[in-house]
Amino acid sequence: MKKLSILYKVSFLVILAAFFFTACDPDPVLTDSPIVTLVDEAGFLSADATISGTEDFIVKLSGTKGSGEMNSLRITRDGSQLDGTEFSIDGIAISNNPQLLSDGDRTSFVYEISITPHSSGTAVYEFEVTASDNDSGSASIEITIDDVMPTLTLVGPTSITLENPSFIELNLVGTQGSAALSTISVFEDGALITDTERLACNDLSTKFTANPNNLEEADKDGFDKSFFIRSSNEVGTKVYTITITDENLAEASVEYTITLEDLATPFSNTYSNVRIYNNSGPQPGAIDLDSGTNVSSSDGSADIVDLGLDGNGDWQRAIG
Repeated sequence: MKKLSILYKVSFLVILAAFFFTACDPDPVLTDSPIVTLVDEAGFLSADATISGTEDFIVKLSGTKGSGEMNSLRITRDGSQLDGTEFSIDGIAISNNPQLLSDGDRTSFVYEISITPHSSGTAVYEFEVTASDNDSGSASIEITIDDVMPTLTLVGPTSITLENPSFIELNLVGTQGSAALSTISVFEDGALITDTERLACNDLSTKFTANPNNLEEADKDGFDKSFFIRSSNEVGTKVYTITITDENLAEASVEYTITLEDLATPFSNTYSNVRIYNNSGPQPGAIDLDSGTNVSSSDGSADIVDLGLDGNGDWQRAIG
């Protein structure tokens, strides 16, 4: 019986100790997080949306403090912090992200935030507010870019026939799609033209430096200007394809056809022992290939002509 009594006493002490240790644990401290919401109002995006991507999108963000005052606002795209140049708050350009909150904004705020969207696909934009007690609250929106293709328009005729190789001026209008325009390329019968001296923009003195050629900075949002192509020296028809490419690698093209005529007259006559004389001498200085006879160098039928004397009175010894 004595041993049993001791056992009871030990058990009682263990239970009592457990009670005291449990009773000494601190009660958990409950805090309220900042409340962050996207305001549903006309003119502002508040739910997942598909946009063209050619303009900034705007949200109205509301923040209300929880247990601690709000310290900062951080904006991310797919988890990566936006650069300060990619958004503005209430029409003011921002240099810092996270943006520190001050004065009354630490208690509550409503901001109109304009954001330059990504170029293609889908991305999640998150607006996270961190409080002085290290608690945080956030709101997010998923933005999908509806890819818009660039366009290229040729103003005027789509073909020309030439008697001699020459530069052709084309009036082209390029329109931006979802992304800024980047390059322009010119193909001849499906192959890139490698001789950039045959290609120019604005005027004939501004030759391409490469093909594809980078567009001027002012033309990346769209252009309406002249481009020049020098035709091939080969007789016949060539198809020229002009293609613009944007930063998303989307393309738009137009075609232009140039035909170079053959001006030569078929000739099959054969002559022997027909002489050509000095232009300035007493004998005729030219040959008519139609008849095979000697004619004066001033005769309209002259096909091969001795070029006569030079400026010093010496015979040039040259045929034209």
